[in-house]
Amino acid sequence: MGDHADARMAVARRIVGRLAAPVDREQYGWTKGDESKARIGFAIIGQRLLECIDEDGSSAVLVTSTWLAVQMDCTIETSGKVLRLLKEAGWIRHVGTIGLSRRWRLGRLPREAGDVAWEHKATVEALAMGIEGDDLADAIRTARRPGWAYNPGLGLRAWLRLLYDSLGVRAAEAPFGVRQWGQLKQALVRELPGLGTRPLTDLLEDADPIARDVRTEREEQLTEQRTVTMARLAEVRAVRDARAARRRDASALARRLRDAVGACPGRIRPGR
Repeated sequence: MGDHADARMAVARRIVGRLAAPVDREQYGWTKGDESKARIGFAIIGQRLLECIDEDGSSAVLVTSTWLAVQMDCTIETSGKVLRLLKEAGWIRHVGTIGLSRRWRLGRLPREAGDVAWEHKATVEALAMGIEGDDLADAIRTARRPGWAYNPGLGLRAWLRLLYDSLGVRAAEAPFGVRQWGQLKQALVRELPGLGTRPLTDLLEDADPIARDVRTEREEQLTEQRTVTMARLAEVRAVRDARAARRRDASALARRLRDAVGACPGRIRPGR
């Protein structure tokens, strides 16, 4: 971790800045649902990038809509929308492609979000260095745990509610209705007894093994779906390319015929 401390600090600062700063939904053209999904997706991508830095020093992360759908327990269409929302808002940026997978980096923080990040300097350091005990850093660090998305009593919206609790955000400032705000808190208390007195990672341990099996099944299902979709796209492209080739051949033949007729002496001119 020491070899990549600066890279981890830079990524952690961007994660905390985006997740802690308020969002102007009107500026982005987001609904409340868009904001909640975007925050969840961004936290997952950011946490995965921190893992990639530790694994191989990579400054970018491979993310497909299928992979993100597995992480969020949503459809591929929904995860694809999340990636578009984040890209258009500048929260992530596309920096290359390997095969069919795009590589992403976290976008630069605007000044306001940067200021917010430094207001949470202790959280940035805890997230970057893997130090437990900071409520906000602990919440962000668990975003990819299967015990959130695949526990039927929780879900990633409950994770987001926990994030807001760590920030001291009021119900009116969150992208939830008042009723859902209360329901999510009830889910946290019910499914994670001891929350606030025991480490969050320990509380998720019981839910993780079963949830991990469910996530594996979901991954296999979505991977198969993606394989079928890609095969169909390949067939459509092959038909399209074949038609384009026939049109090119026909055009080339027509040009050759025109050239041949034009080269014939004594050809009959129109009107004679």
